[in-house]
Amino acid sequence: MSAINLPFAARPLKPLMALVVLTFIFATLDIVDALLFWGLSMDVAPVHILQGIASGVLGSTAFHAGAASAALGAAIHYSGYFCLLGLYYLALVRFPALKRQPYAWGLLYGLVTYLVIHYLILPMSAYHIVAGFYLAGFINALLAQTVFVGAACAFLGHELHSKEKSPAREMSEVQHASPSR
Repeated sequence: MSAINLPFAARPLKPLMALVVLTFIFATLDIVDALLFWGLSMDVAPVHILQGIASGVLGSTAFHAGAASAALGAAIHYSGYFCLLGLYYLALVRFPALKRQPYAWGLLYGLVTYLVIHYLILPMSAYHIVAGFYLAGFINALLAQTVFVGAACAFLGHELHSKEKSPAREMSEVQHASPSR
């Protein structure tokens, strides 16, 4: 793949840079959602949310490590997003059918990542903050993960699918279909 045209980028980007830009945009939207949701619904300070992410690695020590563990939480969040988008990009390259319905497959991938993260990865980590089930938290996390990861993946899939239908390719198809002289 040569370059990816994102609708909000001034020029085509190389795949790695497109992944970095999408990660920055959608991981930021995701963390802002978490900061607003948990801040407003449970009065959780922003630093504690980021420390909560770091607690997946550090355990309860993260809540006593100040800004350093909050920075680690942010780094984990952004690198995790980059990995999720990178895996989807590799799947798009390997399985062209994903490009034909980019929004449906992107949202499905977002849903699958939610399930994997919340029911496989988090239980195996040192992350143990909320005891019990909180319906509003569940709904917010499910929607945020599905939409933010899904939308970023849909942008990738849509762009890669539209590249396959580029004007040069369509012109080639027209020339083959038109009668020769």
